[in-house]
Amino acid sequence: MQEQAEEIRQFYQTQVGVNAAREVEKIVWQQCASIFGYYALELDNVFAEGGLLKNSTITKTLILKPTEPADVIAQAEALPFENDSIDLIVLPHSLDIADDPHQVLREVERCLVPGGYVIIIGFNLFSLYGLWHLLHKWRKRDSMWSRPFYSVGRIRDWCSLLGLDKIKVSYAAYLPPIQRLQQLLSMQRLAGLVERRLRYSGGVYVMVAHKRIARLTPLRRRWVRPENLIPGKIAKPSIGMRKND
Repeated sequence: MQEQAEEIRQFYQTQVGVNAAREVEKIVWQQCASIFGYYALELDNVFAEGGLLKNSTITKTLILKPTEPADVIAQAEALPFENDSIDLIVLPHSLDIADDPHQVLREVERCLVPGGYVIIIGFNLFSLYGLWHLLHKWRKRDSMWSRPFYSVGRIRDWCSLLGLDKIKVSYAAYLPPIQRLQQLLSMQRLAGLVERRLRYSGGVYVMVAHKRIARLTPLRRRWVRPENLIPGKIAKPSIGMRKND
């Protein structure tokens, strides 16, 4: 898991990765500008120094990783936080490299406050990155391309089952993940055309979900009219009941 995280970190330092990271950071910063709270958490920081939360309106931010350097050292499948304690959690490719992505999402839902937000970043299966993944996953079995790519629809279903709704998805990285500069320059125009015509085919997706607030529905009390206002047997009046002598 750590090897794949380091490989993704190195990928975002390449020429094509830097361009993709800029687009992703722009989307995340726009979303974070409207999210307020006390605590924010970022898992497995694979982007630029300072992470994706450096421009967040939430001042108390933490970075969690399995190894140092990190603010919190722990696994994403077992977050060391209390229930309903964090306002914003960012998952940069955490589901792509996790051995149990369902457990990661369950832990995220547990730690989020009601009304909190989660931002999920991952590789888009139905994109040029997904095609690259299919071509290379058998050649490098321990690389990031060998990990399973999950479709946006599947991640959306997982979130809905856990009570994460109001889901919004944005896309970035329309250039193919090749490292040759000349090939990249020749595909710039093609990438712009794909973005305008097929905006759902970006290589990286950014999903924002909101933790549903549980609302109590008051039950109407069924009113039953009592037979007697005074409990127990009531004595019958004796006035007028005596016979005249």
